[in-house]
Amino acid sequence: MDCLTDDLCAIVLARLPLKTSTASKVVCKQWKSIVESPFFRQLFISLHQNSHSCSWSLMYFGTEIMAHYRCETWGLEKSLDFYISSFLKRFKNNEEHYKPAAEVVAYSDVGLVLIHVKPLKEKIHGSLYVANPVSRECVEILYPDALPLGFHETKQDHRMTGIVTRTDDKGVVVSSWSLNTYHLPYSLYLGDHRSAISLINGNLHLLAWKSLLGGGVRVVVSIDFYAGSDRCRVTPFPDSDKTPEFQRACTASQGFLMHMNIVVSEDKLCLWRLQSDGWQLISAIPPVALVSTGFDRPLTINPFDEKTAYFCGKHQKGLLSVNFHNGKFVLHNQLEHSSDDSRIMVSLKVWGYTRHIKQSERSSFVLPQWLHRIPNTVTRV
Repeated sequence: MDCLTDDLCAIVLARLPLKTSTASKVVCKQWKSIVESPFFRQLFISLHQNSHSCSWSLMYFGTEIMAHYRCETWGLEKSLDFYISSFLKRFKNNEEHYKPAAEVVAYSDVGLVLIHVKPLKEKIHGSLYVANPVSRECVEILYPDALPLGFHETKQDHRMTGIVTRTDDKGVVVSSWSLNTYHLPYSLYLGDHRSAISLINGNLHLLAWKSLLGGGVRVVVSIDFYAGSDRCRVTPFPDSDKTPEFQRACTASQGFLMHMNIVVSEDKLCLWRLQSDGWQLISAIPPVALVSTGFDRPLTINPFDEKTAYFCGKHQKGLLSVNFHNGKFVLHNQLEHSSDDSRIMVSLKVWGYTRHIKQSERSSFVLPQWLHRIPNTVTRV
C-alpha cells in the first residue's frame, strides 16, 4: 500500500465496508486524509450504489421488531438493536456520579438518534443527546427556556418528539444542533401518537386528527424546519373518504412519506407516495396473498425499496413480504431469512405482542450509504 498513489489507495479502501474503511483512518495520516476527502466519499457511494440495501431496523419504543443487516455497504455483523443497546449501556457507565435512565426518543434516516436522559433532582429537564450508536459519537443539546417538545406532557397536552437533520448537496449533515418547539394549530390533535417520521433536509411528519367534531379527519402534518416559516402543511389521507382495512399510518421510503392500505369497497391493496402537490397512487394490487395466508397486519415498507412491504399475522409466527409491482409474496420463517444477496432479516422478536403495537408507534432507524458525522463538539462513548 505504501507504493500506491492516493487515488489508487482510495480505490482499494472504498471497496471495503463503510465501518471498516472509516476505521482505517487511524492507520496513518495519509489514510485519514484520503478517507475524509470528498473524492473518497463520492467514490464509495458510487461503488456501493447498487447494493440492495443498507442496515435498518423497525423499532417500537426501544425494542427492535425486525431488522436488515449484514449488507455490503456497512458490513455490520449484528442488527442495529445491538449497537443501540450497547451504546446506551456504555453511555450510562460513563456517567461519574449516577447511572441515569437513558432512552432513545426519536430516530432519523441518517443514522442518528435522539437520547433523553431522565432528570436528576437538581435538573428540571434532564439531558438530550444526538448520537450515532454505530460510531459511538454524541453531542449534548442545550435546553431553551421554553418547555421542550415531547416531555412533561399532561393528559390534556399531548406532545411529540422528533429529530430533524439537513444535508448539503454532497449528502453531508451540516446542521448545528438545538432544541426547538413547534406549536401546532389548535384544530389539530395528536391523540395518542408518540412517534414523528423524520426525512432528510428538515422535513418532519406527524399523524393527527383535524377536528374531532363529527369524527374528525385523519391527516398528515408536514413541517419544514429549514423553510424559514412557522407554517405547516396539513394533508388528509388519500383514502380518507373511504373505508380502510387497517389503521391509517405512514412510513418513510427512499426519501418520501409512504402510505399503504386496503380500500374495502375496491378490494385493492394500494400504495401512495406523498408529493409536494399531494398523494400520488403508486400501485394497486389484489390483496389475495394477505387473505390466503392470514398475514393481514401491515408492519412497514422497506426504506430503500418502496415496492416491498412487510406484514405479520395474528396467529402466524413469521413475516410476509409483498411486492407491489407484481403482487408476489415471500413467507419468511420466525427466526431469520437469508436471501440471494446474503442479507439477513430477523423478524418479529416479540411474538404475540406485535399485533397489538399501533402502526403510529413504530419508527424506522436507517443507516444511509455514508457515515454522517455529527456537527458541533463530539464526544465518543
